[in-house]
Amino acid sequence: MRASLPTQTPHLASSQKKAISKDDAQED
Repeated sequence: MRASLPTQTPHLASSQKKAISKDDAQED
């Protein structure tokens, strides 16, 4: 189960980065 975590981490980070980017665009 822990081995699956590192694989999902990058995916989650990408999703979070996208959300942050969206928030940034909205704030502007």
